[in-house]
Amino acid sequence: MLLSCLRTRICSMTTGLLSGYCRYRCGGMRLVGNANLRRASSRIEVLFGVAPCFIALSRGRRVCHALYTKESRVQQRPGSQELPRRAAELGVPVRRVSKRELDKLSGGRVHQGYCLEVSPLKFTPLDLRTAEEEAHSDGCRLWLLLDRVQDPMNLGAILRSAYYFGLDRVVVGLHDSCPLSPVVSKASAGAMEDLDVYASETLPELIKVKIGQGWHVVGTVGSASEKISVPVIPCSEFQYSQPTVLILGDEPFREVQGTLTYLPTMQEDTIQTLLGPVALSPGNEASGLSPQIQQLCHSFLTIPPGQRRLHPGIDSLNVSVSAGILLHVLVSSMKMHQCCPSHIGSESDP
Repeated sequence: MLLSCLRTRICSMTTGLLSGYCRYRCGGMRLVGNANLRRASSRIEVLFGVAPCFIALSRGRRVCHALYTKESRVQQRPGSQELPRRAAELGVPVRRVSKRELDKLSGGRVHQGYCLEVSPLKFTPLDLRTAEEEAHSDGCRLWLLLDRVQDPMNLGAILRSAYYFGLDRVVVGLHDSCPLSPVVSKASAGAMEDLDVYASETLPELIKVKIGQGWHVVGTVGSASEKISVPVIPCSEFQYSQPTVLILGDEPFREVQGTLTYLPTMQEDTIQTLLGPVALSPGNEASGLSPQIQQLCHSFLTIPPGQRRLHPGIDSLNVSVSAGILLHVLVSSMKMHQCCPSHIGSESDP
């Protein structure tokens, strides 16, 4: 008798859970019952903010499960209905909820009245064989390598700059980078939703492949106390004419003193040897570039400070700010030499 009752109770619970599932073309199998149960699954996360949600819907790289928008009795501003309209066109359910629920969905972050339940976005794998096969591909002019960038806000800001300047490729270390999370997407203003971010099992081996293809590897200065045997180049003096790999370190740009050799003191023929393919690698914000990567760099870039005497602790630039400055300098130099990333339109000669 007791066993019979238990079986009846278990069957009832199972039926209730299964009734929470349904199918629709955009999302495949989806839980529409308990919201907390849905998000407990590792296959669902919540984007927040207008730009990440709209671009994710438009690009179609994720499975979109439901759009949540704030219920309001006041007239909404012009254009505010574009996102729900887009979701409805794609067959994604639109649910109007309270601000409290949106705050809960976004973890208390700024959501601008919209949250979107989606499948996670993964890195695009980049193995060494693929990198070797790309040796003669057209347009691969500027790569950005991120060494141990683990702060999602920094990663998002860097991706926004990389997207804006049209880099050919952004590569992170597969095992030492933060994931492509909703926080990264919001910090990138949605650029992450439209940008392929590659991941390599081992950045040092990838750099060696690019060196073998004739690329020039440029690192960043980590601190004034470091003794570096290769040239250190103020970014305003760097001249670019061929493909490049840029590598950023964490808190890489401190005031540089006389222990380093600057490029302007070198002979012209030595300067010309630096004008080859380049890789840029920003590191994390605690220890700069790893020793393995430092040893592979042909030269280092630095951003000299202004005239102000810098207080210890604020004598450096944030890695994402540094990335924006350096990418602007490199892309500007590339345009002057009519050598641009494949995503940047170069103007023809008059």
